[in-house]
Order: sequence, then structure tokens, then C-alpha cells
Amino acid sequence: MKMKDKAIDLRNRKYSDKEFSEKFGMKLMSAKIKSNRRRAIDCTMVESSKINPNYFKYIVTILEKDGKTYKEPAYGRDMQSALSRLIRKERTFKIEKNFNTATIFLIWGVIMGWPLLILKGEMSPLHLLVSFATIGIIGVGLILNHNYIHKGE
Repeated sequence: MKMKDKAIDLRNRKYSDKEFSEKFGMKLMSAKIKSNRRRAIDCTMVESSKINPNYFKYIVTILEKDGKTYKEPAYGRDMQSALSRLIRKERTFKIEKNFNTATIFLIWGVIMGWPLLILKGEMSPLHLLVSFATIGIIGVGLILNHNYIHKGE
């Protein structure tokens, strides 16, 4: 029997595991699934994006750790980019959820104060310029990240 015939038999599953191993001399390995991770169990392309025709809309079915499933839309040039963008989007939401006013004020204080360490305590207009330039660079980075995550929606 040729390998092509074996593949057909595997797909049709005409044999039990014991009969299969006796007939073809191969063992079927059962897949072990870790239950402590979330998984994308199905991903279906629905349509082309309305805003950007190079992107497609996918519906991803996600299996949670507790066994519940839900569907989430994802956009990307292909399925892999859509899944990676969905993961990045979920990480961003998780981080945003943990931020509060005190954390933002602390980060702002560090950004405004770090030029004093570089300039060795000298007060000059350069101190303010470096502080505001740092805030501007971080702001532009956040805007670019937001646009990248929501591109094609």
C-alpha cells in the first residue's frame, strides 16, 4: 500500500487505533492539550475590510481556560497577522485596565525629572525641552501603536 493510500485511510478513520497499528505498523499518538492556556480553536474569514481592501475580517473562536468559548473579530492581511493583532490588542487592554491615576502621575514625574540627572541639577531651558520632547516621543509612539492595532477595522 502506498503512502497516499495510508493518508486517505487516516483521514477517513475506517480503523480503530488498534486495527490501524496492526495493519500499518504505525501508532497513532494522541495529542496532549495543556488546559492552563487559552486557545484559538477556529478562525474563519468573513469578508474584506470596508476601509482597507487589503485587509480581511476574521471571526476567531477562543477557548478559555475554564472551557467557555467566545467569538472575537480580528482584522489582518492574513490569518496569522489577524491573530497576532488580536493578541496584541488584548495585551494592550489588559495593561490599560491596570493603569490608574497614581501610576500615570508617577510616570509623568519620572519623565519630567530624569533630565535633571543627565544635566547634573543645572536648571536651564534644555531641561524643559528634554522633558517635553520625551513626553512627545512617548505620545507619538502610543498614537502609532494605536493606529497599528486598529488598522483595517
